[in-house]
Amino acid sequence: MMQRAVIQIAVYDSVMAIEGGFKPFAGSINLSPEQADVRFAVATAAWRAARSRVDRSQASYLNAQYDAYLAGMPLTKAARRGIVVGERAAAAILAPRAHDGFNKVVLYQCTANPPPVGKFEPDGGCGTQPVGVNVGENAPFTFQRQSRFRPTGPDPLASIAYSADFNAVKEHGRADADLLARTAEQMDIAYFWQGLDLHGGIVSLPVDHALRVRDAARFFAMVYTAGADAKIAGYEAKYHFRSWRPRSAIPRADADDNPDTAADTDWKP
Repeated sequence: MMQRAVIQIAVYDSVMAIEGGFKPFAGSINLSPEQADVRFAVATAAWRAARSRVDRSQASYLNAQYDAYLAGMPLTKAARRGIVVGERAAAAILAPRAHDGFNKVVLYQCTANPPPVGKFEPDGGCGTQPVGVNVGENAPFTFQRQSRFRPTGPDPLASIAYSADFNAVKEHGRADADLLARTAEQMDIAYFWQGLDLHGGIVSLPVDHALRVRDAARFFAMVYTAGADAKIAGYEAKYHFRSWRPRSAIPRADADDNPDTAADTDWKP
């Protein structure tokens, strides 16, 4: 999500430099946009921003896609101006994100081995690295402190609220739940937010609504920037509280001292 946010901000700023209409995110581009081709600006901004955020093994693929796209259009004066706009838009967001923690290595250590009841344990057990340990330390795009939106913390294991959440997840979140426990709509929502359909759905919206270039660029930038910041805030809270996940809480419920939660050792998320 962070990669997409950087890319879409670069695209947005390149479009604003040419089309106008909204305030740029990373700063104004000091170049007269007259007769600049917005297609070349968008493609160049996305390519340059993506190149800085993907694994080196994907660079050749990105280069090929970029070259193939430009090859279908004549390299006019307006096209060259669009390329310059795209280059500058990418540089404008990459500079302040140069030390944003995206590639920071953060080693995770359990509070104890094995962790106490109620505490998070990586899928592979203590000594293995869980997903996204560094995400909560990335610099947000729209606020300063990663902990700004940190919630009050998980409910106590013996609380009524915890029992209600526990039993809802136990019923609806198990891998082998049938449609009696989980509706088709709930399955669609789960798959969407899991990411299988998320990006395709986002891309289809501006197309389906026939948004203009500047509105589509603004939409993508807002969606992915908000998504990136939500992910940063979420992971910050996750690794701050280190509360156990359902895959641990439900099979080990006999240890939580809560009479309203029953263990299911065969439960899988």
